[in-house]
Amino acid sequence: MAFQTRSRDPLLDSSMQAAIEKRGKELIGIFLIALGLIVAAMVGSYTPDDPNWMVSTDAPVQNWLGRPGASIAAPLFMIVGWAAWSLALMPLAWGLRFVCHIGEERVLSRMIFAPVLLAVAAIYAATLVPGAAWKVTHSFGLGGLFGDTVMGAMLTLLPVSSHFAVKLMSLLMAAGMLTLGIFVAGFSRAEMTRAGGYLMLGFVLIYGAIASLLGRGATSGFQAAMSYRNERRAAAELKAEQEAWAADNEDSQMFESYAPDPALDGAGDADAVTAADKPEKTGLFARVPGLMRRADAEPLSEAMPATMPEPELVETDASGEALLTGDARISEKIASAGAFVVPRPRRPDRIRICP
Repeated sequence: MAFQTRSRDPLLDSSMQAAIEKRGKELIGIFLIALGLIVAAMVGSYTPDDPNWMVSTDAPVQNWLGRPGASIAAPLFMIVGWAAWSLALMPLAWGLRFVCHIGEERVLSRMIFAPVLLAVAAIYAATLVPGAAWKVTHSFGLGGLFGDTVMGAMLTLLPVSSHFAVKLMSLLMAAGMLTLGIFVAGFSRAEMTRAGGYLMLGFVLIYGAIASLLGRGATSGFQAAMSYRNERRAAAELKAEQEAWAADNEDSQMFESYAPDPALDGAGDADAVTAADKPEKTGLFARVPGLMRRADAEPLSEAMPATMPEPELVETDASGEALLTGDARISEKIASAGAFVVPRPRRPDRIRICP
């Protein structure tokens, strides 16, 4: 006889288990990020003169991790050279994936190729030319002893010149290092497509910003050039106007100079000379103003005698007395002036009245 027993409830429900698993992955990611930063500090502060298990010196340790860091960094650089930076980049990449929960399930299938990436990076570094400071303190190249050994074997196997072989191997190793780095970092095809789209969008935005800046710069430059040209043109027109005005002023000053009148030389009164040179007017209308002046000179009353008229207008007899009075003299002058007027042809519709 079988007895059915009730199953025991789990200690933690599914939601709690998922939360614990999620927090555990985040802790792993934080640990990997810290490990990557430590390795980067150790590799970045590497100095060949630091005391380590291969070098004995009393000089102070310059490595940021002290003597342990110097003791680890020295053999790393001796073996793989600058390829030791890959040991710092891989933990950083996977630490970010674990913290952000993006593809962390691919860690085991991808990290298994990390040693291959390290070897390819060492071979690529061996194709680079080291500097003078590196040659003084190291007996190997930038790829360490491993990179130099593998590179030397490849150069002997390739049936081409060593110069061309080094360039070819540098190109191939660079492409392989980039491809393996993307693969070991856990990138999938979808992520690469998305990253390519974002990269293309970034290039387009950067190009648009640069084009906009260049367009604004060209527009402002064109406006500045136009304003400068207008200012130059206005200055040239103003200068031309000033020169024309100065030339006209000189011409007017040249032609406004008068020659001295010889009639005025030695004469103190210019009005007298002008009056003497002016011809005497004859005729009735020329004599009317003189007659009017003489008429105005008549006495207003017996108490106010008028001044005597000009001598040439007063007619006297042999005894020296005036023959005519003022009104009679005016009438006589008018009659004598009318005698010199040439008569016009007689018309039948007009009646000529003789004086």
